[in-house]
Amino acid sequence: MGELKELSRQSDIVEAISGKKRTDHKLYYAKDLIDQLPEDSDIKRRINEILKG
Repeated sequence: MGELKELSRQSDIVEAISGKKRTDHKLYYAKDLIDQLPEDSDIKRRINEILKG
């Protein structure tokens, strides 16, 4: 609360009217492949950080 946000980012209608284009890129990892990485792997740690947000 009390935080300013861009209206076109909060409303699909305003975004459509404004003509701004946004893309949302998604990257999917197979959990079984992540689980196969070594526990002390920096890559595994980083992937998990990204996935948990």
